[in-house]
Amino acid sequence: MTFPRSLLFVPANRAAMFAHAWESEAEAIVFDLEDSVPAGQKAAARDALTALRPPDGWARPIYVRLNACGTPHFEADVRAVARAPIAGVILPKVEHASDIQAADSALAPSLSLILLVETPGGLLRLAELADCGVRRVAALAFGAEDYRAGLGVDALDPALGDFARASVVNAAAAAGVPAIDAPELQVNDADRLRTTTRRARALGFRARFAIHPSQVPVIHEEFAGGEDRAWALRAVEAYERAAGQGHGTVALDGRMIDEATMKRARDILRT
Repeated sequence: MTFPRSLLFVPANRAAMFAHAWESEAEAIVFDLEDSVPAGQKAAARDALTALRPPDGWARPIYVRLNACGTPHFEADVRAVARAPIAGVILPKVEHASDIQAADSALAPSLSLILLVETPGGLLRLAELADCGVRRVAALAFGAEDYRAGLGVDALDPALGDFARASVVNAAAAAGVPAIDAPELQVNDADRLRTTTRRARALGFRARFAIHPSQVPVIHEEFAGGEDRAWALRAVEAYERAAGQGHGTVALDGRMIDEATMKRARDILRT
């Protein structure tokens, strides 16, 4: 199954928002037990999660963002998701392979794991996280706001943001899983969303979190890769024609196409 391009966050304590999530175009829904749920509402959020009933015929994946390993809420979250109709969980503030291994031991075997890297410590140990040995890891994700807070800055400098994002993408690629970018917090600025999503895609992200249903269509448009698919089709055609003539490379629009380039072109056409 193709990994979802959009994952829409919904606070698990806000049952009134569930209908909007089901009706959205998001390719996956993330019910949140962590940052968007106040401490006094954690138990109610877990109760809502265990009572969750997706609409008839629902086929898109559902994830839950847990509270971090080592917090007072983690064990109760694990018990709740064991009774919920979900595909996997998002593990926030991951900093050590031992965090992932602890979650792996605690969770039902059927649930996939998405690792949310959002602290300076997590970024520092990305190689350890990518090589954690837990086979159910399905994706790595970047959390910009907690990372910014961990640095103690009011705004994340674009160069530093690109460095952090590229580091997560590189670790995800090394682990053989997709990377998910942080959500755009300016929900009423479609132009900014388009620009930042286009940048995320250029850095190698394959998906993005959303915090409002209106963001989802723009995310889909930017990750659809229309221009890339047109190039990939032309590249494959030119390369296969050259290969039929005994050549291992061919020029296309002034760019040399070889087998390494073809791997990328075929990957584009498969998504």
